[in-house]
Amino acid sequence: AELELGRAQVLYAREHLAPKLRLLGYRVNEQVEGELLLLNARVVAGSKLKSRLASMPQGYAAFAGGALAYAKLPPSLASRVAELLSEARVREAVQLVKRECIAVEPAARLVEYPWELVGLSAELLAGDIMRLDWSSQGEVDESVRVIGEGGFHVAKGARVEAYVVADTRGGPVYVDSEAVVESFSLLKGPLYIGRKTIVFPSLLDTSYIGEVCRIGGEVSHSVFHGYSNKRHYGFIGHSYIGMWVNMGAGSTNSNLKNTYGPVRVEAGGRKVDTGRQFVGCYIADHVKTSIGAMIFCRKVGVASHVYGAATRDIPSFTAWITGAEPVELELKGVLETARRMMARRGVALTREDEQVLRHVYQETVGERRALGVRKGRVSLQPARRQI
Repeated sequence: AELELGRAQVLYAREHLAPKLRLLGYRVNEQVEGELLLLNARVVAGSKLKSRLASMPQGYAAFAGGALAYAKLPPSLASRVAELLSEARVREAVQLVKRECIAVEPAARLVEYPWELVGLSAELLAGDIMRLDWSSQGEVDESVRVIGEGGFHVAKGARVEAYVVADTRGGPVYVDSEAVVESFSLLKGPLYIGRKTIVFPSLLDTSYIGEVCRIGGEVSHSVFHGYSNKRHYGFIGHSYIGMWVNMGAGSTNSNLKNTYGPVRVEAGGRKVDTGRQFVGCYIADHVKTSIGAMIFCRKVGVASHVYGAATRDIPSFTAWITGAEPVELELKGVLETARRMMARRGVALTREDEQVLRHVYQETVGERRALGVRKGRVSLQPARRQI
């Protein structure tokens, strides 16, 4: 949204996220003066929305499925709504907007489920890439082959080694500053490779790879946020991967049913038909997967470990071990692991980072209890069966 509409002046977020967002330079949960343009973070921004917002008068609001998509508020109403939002009284703020504003049809979609993020990334990636800086040029070996007219750019300080193929027939390929693409890689657009990321011999197709990642094997139609590692062989497809994730050699996910039918996913305590044939996995920040981990179309919660096959959704702070009882990971150990991993990339675990992890740990106690996750030491030995 910020590429299309510009940087947000104030963010209204859940209180446990506010300190971390302030570290990123945002004003968070603050009062405002004057006119207020509210934009739901779930809105899919585009050129049509930009023009609609520019022409929309004060006192108008757009709702999608009962949720507030965006609104332009006059100063008198803006101060009241901002006060409610700053106190995390979101429902009251939305109801106030409904009462005081004229409702209009939205000129944008709202994201509801995680699999929509993966589909939208592929849909919007080409346009986002074309808005980046294409002026400077990095180092490209003379043997690199570019197929198609979609556009191939290597930013200043980046390097693409010998015998790499960039197929731009499906969209542009952009290698950002100080990234390295090693020899014998196939890059299929639309594809973005973030700053200081290293791509080992790979097949990357229609994906977004964040900054300072380590990527190898095959990645297709997926999103990797920054500082995550999939260094070795294995397949990740139609998946959404958070930050500070480490995937052991051979880690692979399923993105297609044996029946070729639409995938159903558990969300909010019920089964939801995605209407999609290809759906992958959703892996939260700080997750670790062992060598040879097999991940079905499932969600893996924050800081969890996967050993073997993940055949169901895994709560946060859980060691999931095929053939053994799931075990709760101690918060102290999770924090120490995070410090070690982050230090390898020259990043410190801040007090704000730690506060977020502690909050998620407390908020997900019920999820672990519901699954029967026990406290104790992690053991890879099979669970004993009573005869």
